This record gives sequence, structure tokens and C-alpha cells, in this order.
Amino acid sequence: MSNKAKVMIIGGGVNGLCSAYYLSQSGYDIEVIDPGFSAEGTSYGNAGMIVPSHFIPMASPGIISKGLKWMFNASSPFYIKPRLDWRLIQWLWRFNKSCSSRNVERSQELIWKYNELSKQEYAKLAQNENLNFDFHQRGLMMLFKSEKSKAEEIEIAQKANEIGIEAKVLDQSQVQSLNPDVKVDVLGGVYFPEDAHLYSNHFMRDLMDLLTKRGVKLTKDSVIGTKMANDRITALTTKNGKVVLADHFIITAGAWSWKILKMLGIKLLLEDGKGYSITQKSIDIKPTIPAILTDEKVAITPMGDDLRITGTLEISGISTKINHKRVHGFLSAVPKYFPDMKVPDQPAVDEIWTGYRPLSFDGVPYVGRSKSIANLVVATGHGMMGMSLGPATGKLVAQIVNQENTDLDLELMRLGR
Repeated sequence: MSNKAKVMIIGGGVNGLCSAYYLSQSGYDIEVIDPGFSAEGTSYGNAGMIVPSHFIPMASPGIISKGLKWMFNASSPFYIKPRLDWRLIQWLWRFNKSCSSRNVERSQELIWKYNELSKQEYAKLAQNENLNFDFHQRGLMMLFKSEKSKAEEIEIAQKANEIGIEAKVLDQSQVQSLNPDVKVDVLGGVYFPEDAHLYSNHFMRDLMDLLTKRGVKLTKDSVIGTKMANDRITALTTKNGKVVLADHFIITAGAWSWKILKMLGIKLLLEDGKGYSITQKSIDIKPTIPAILTDEKVAITPMGDDLRITGTLEISGISTKINHKRVHGFLSAVPKYFPDMKVPDQPAVDEIWTGYRPLSFDGVPYVGRSKSIANLVVATGHGMMGMSLGPATGKLVAQIVNQENTDLDLELMRLGR
């Protein structure tokens, strides 16, 4: 391997920047191209949770029936906008087929180990690079207010303990004792002490600064075309009229990855999952431990002095339109669990963040080298765990490019599955 080999990374979210970080350790000439490198990206406004506890893929038994029920509730946590779109129809067909016990059984260990590897890499980044992104391993609370949710969460806790993930079922008083700074009104919860969280905006900012100091070039631009010779990409053309030459090409463009791959003749089943969040600044009354309100699928994350509230999964096509009913729906859930917490009933438009999670049809990311294009590696489809899996993804991408043994078995994540 030549130390001057050029790597072009398309997509400047957490997966792209982490790929640049780990590849930079091998002496490559690296450029990352992204239209914005801005806080509007999905890697910025997310819940900031690192979740080995989330080992069950989104495509699992029962999710279809839940989704159908939620579809008729304007403020529900899940929504698919009906539209005549052949790509969406294909994705839904494969998603439906993947909602099986078999899919859960074959992928749960991979998803757990993937998240655990990423947590370990986050800890190394914080310590070895002296980055201050409010990384803490305080665990995660899955809070419930109904007997039905209690039964579901206890079942998941039992499965978690069976495969080696520590999970503790708590009553209301035990939940309260772990959150002394805020009143908690719940039936109980499941506590996953091995989970962690961070301030995603701070991580992205500090990582970009570190990469720039290491000579990684960050270019604001968009890919509009590709050039091929035999089975290799030779160049990319950009919106600003630039022709980019490289030895290796990495696509980490999130929900937009399928469009770039389409230029290369590669079909990838990927849908956008729109999410919303608001960040309240300098909040004194907030939980000590990040929590998910299980009935409403709302995430609550303390981030330094601030608090982030995240919710909804909306498959509606890429659109900047804000669904205020859904925003109200996830915000109104918060005082039901934390009565003393004050949240806006309907925040101003400029206070609402939206982003798009790239959803694979089976809940397992796409990570691997293309079989048809020798110098192309793809890493996308991480769904709602993109931030959680970022460093592990970057490390895997570097191992693939360097033709090294990977820390995880990539078979279930292959592109052509």
C-alpha cells in the first residue's frame, strides 16, 4: 500500500468522518465531500445514545401490526406516507418478509457486538484524542406506564440477559432513586447499565477539527456523476465542476446513498426515516440517565447542560415540511413521565430539528466492499443507530480498505443480500 494512495469519502456524517479518522491512521491522502457539513445533518440532532441494549432489529415480529395501528393516529410515533413509488413498494415487501423470528435470531448478536465495539471506540476517542463530547456510560432506562409495555420490556430484558447484555427490571421507586434530580411518574422500567450517551453536535465538531489538523480535506460539494474504467471508479464529477480522482471510494451518504449508487449501476434498498428533535438549553430539571418512553417511542437525553427530546419515525420521502402534529405528539409525552419537566407545547419552527435515518429493509446496516466495483466500499443503512455505530463503522471501513481481518463478520451486512 502506498502512503500516498487517495481515498475519497462521499458523505460527511458520523460514518464518513469516522471512516476518515481510522483511515488517516494508515497514511492515506483523504478527502471527504458533503453538501453541508452542518448541524442540519442526521449526525447532529439525534438522541446521542450508544445502545448495545438495542440488539433487536427494527424488522421484527409484531412491528407490522403496531405500524398499522399507529398509521391511523396523527400524533403516533410511526407513519408511512402512502405514495406510488416502486422503490418504496419493494422496500415494504422485503421489510414485511424480514419481520420474523429468524431475522431477529440471526442478527441480534451482530447488532449487539457492533454497538459494543462502537462504545469501546468512543471511549478510546475521548481518552486518546482528548476530545470533550460529554461521553458518559450511565446506562439507559426503558420506562413504561402500562402493563402491556411492562410485559414487552421484561421479555426483551430476559432475552438481553440470555445473550450476555445486563438488564435490570426496576419498580417505580428504583427508577426514581437513579434519577434524583427529577420526579418520575412510571410503573417501572428496565435499566441497561452498559449503554452510554454523548453530545452528538460536540462530537462532530471536535472530530472535524481533529481531521482538519491531520490533513484530511473537507469539501462542501455534491456528487453528480461518475466515471468508470473496467470494474473500477476512476473519477467523480461534482456540482461545482470538480473532477475528483482517487484510488478508493467510500460511500457513507446516509439516506442519499442509494442515489449515488444508482449512478454506478448498483441497486440498494434503502428508505428514509424522518425524525424530529428539540434541544432545550441550560435545563436544570432533567433525568440523570437517558430514557426512552416506551409507549410513545420518545428519547430523552441529558447532553451536558442541555436536554434533547427526540421522536417519531416518518417514511414520507425527503421533505423539509414539518408535521406539527407529530412534534406535539412526542413532546406531550414527556410530562406524563416527568411531571416537573417543562417542554414547549408547540415550539417555533426554527427550534425543531429534522433529519433522515437510512433504513435497510431488515434492520441490519449495509457495510462492505462492492462485488461489481473493486475500489468501492459502502457503509449506510444504520437506521436510528447511526451515531451509536459510527466509530465501529469507521474502523470496519478502514479494515476493508486495508484488506485486513474485520472486527465483525460482515456476511449479514453484505450489499447484495
